[in-house]
Amino acid sequence: MRQFIVIGAGIAGIAIAELLQRSGRSVLLLEAKDQVCSDSSAHQQGWFHTGALYAALPTNSFFRIMVGNLDDLFSYYSCFENMNLRVGRNIYTSKLDGWFSNSMNLYAYASPKEREIPLAIKPLWWLAIKRAQRRLAWFENLNFNEELSKQVRLIEKKVSVNLVKRDGDLGFDLEQLSCVLKSRDRTMDSTLIATDLLRSFLGNGGEFKANARVKAIEGGCVVTERGESHRANHVVVASGHQASMLGGVDMKIYASPIVVAYPALTTVNFVRMTPKIDRTINHIYHRAGKYEYSLFGNALYYDWERIKKDKAYKEEISQAVIKRIGKVFPGRMSQTKTKVYFGIKAEVVNSGQLRNYQYHIIDTENCTVALPGKFSLAFSLAVNLCKHFGIEPLRDGLNLSPPETVENVIARQRHFEFGTKLSQMV
Repeated sequence: MRQFIVIGAGIAGIAIAELLQRSGRSVLLLEAKDQVCSDSSAHQQGWFHTGALYAALPTNSFFRIMVGNLDDLFSYYSCFENMNLRVGRNIYTSKLDGWFSNSMNLYAYASPKEREIPLAIKPLWWLAIKRAQRRLAWFENLNFNEELSKQVRLIEKKVSVNLVKRDGDLGFDLEQLSCVLKSRDRTMDSTLIATDLLRSFLGNGGEFKANARVKAIEGGCVVTERGESHRANHVVVASGHQASMLGGVDMKIYASPIVVAYPALTTVNFVRMTPKIDRTINHIYHRAGKYEYSLFGNALYYDWERIKKDKAYKEEISQAVIKRIGKVFPGRMSQTKTKVYFGIKAEVVNSGQLRNYQYHIIDTENCTVALPGKFSLAFSLAVNLCKHFGIEPLRDGLNLSPPETVENVIARQRHFEFGTKLSQMV
């Protein structure tokens, strides 16, 4: 009998199965579809978070969770050749072709003087900007040769940068800004990360079954819709879409519009931060082979069930986002091809907050539900899931299966798929 069955081969399931298997446990990974990372993991923007997005919040818990995730990334995944982030006194990229790019994200904070910000909110927004400046200054002064999450001091030093204008024109308009802060966020090659993790899982003796949708868990026995039964000491549900049915965890599926634009409107990665979330927008630069394209998102999330049923509502949301991008890039959108898709994300429902920004490990009667919250947090999720079961994860012991073992097994990112199609239309 196996020690673990992991249900769901999105990034959470792959990361959990890989680290358990690398750490000497026997694991069966089950996926309902014919490819891994084909649902929520395929919809995300390829944006690796290090905490800067949450630096302005009154609580610092989300910011510190992301910093702790970096501890786990460096401690348990530096053995992967393609994990190209390295640490000395600070973080740097060791090579271009790896999990992460060397393009950092800039955070442009709208000025409290902006007319869009209501008078009553202006003082609170000013305090939020100051918090972000302090926390990102603290981050820039961390000693990355030591454990990050234990370095809790705040350094009162303003860290800001100015977007460098070329010929007096940035090529885009972020309107009136208070400051622009640099972050350690960057783009990531999600497909390469999933490929390496799956190769390690298989190379260390893990077993993977596709087209194995689970219909029930009964006393350590997992039953698929095909009638197959598998037994294990522990069952982990890493699929947010199945967490309600299999684990009894209250879940909700949210959707957010993502716009792919070709050709790329800029190579600068930025987030325009404002208390008006309908005016908050982010841009991520990506490549599809030799073609460069832009990816835009915002802070608004909608009920996925309504989006699926109401085409007019879906189109209204899509056009509102495109209109907002047009204001950032005046006169440019008519020169580009665009495609809007909706990124979906299954989240734990709770009364304290609408959105789920952190990973969850929840023991239920028949299984343990494990959800990353964000793609970026799959590393901490895997590490802490191991520790949840009293297992000290191994920091090395890597053994990769041949590349052909995962060929055509991993779904491409949707933005890559659409970026490629748009480039062929021009």
